[in-house]
Amino acid sequence: MQWIRSILFTTLLFVTTMAFGVVVLASALLPLTIEQRYVIPRYWGLLETWLAKVVCGMSLLTSLAFDLPNC
Repeated sequence: MQWIRSILFTTLLFVTTMAFGVVVLASALLPLTIEQRYVIPRYWGLLETWLAKVVCGMSLLTSLAFDLPNC
């Protein structure tokens, strides 16, 4: 079962990367600011994270492993 989910995720990864690549290249022709262009790759990353969670059952945990100085 794990290899089926892995193949499905890899296939979806390739398809979404190609699709977002076309969108990024097309957006280069539009008069967008750099902040507006960074929205597209940010959503690609969010989509891939969501796909990893849904297809593979993975979850990401972000934690701060250091102490912030007291000012």
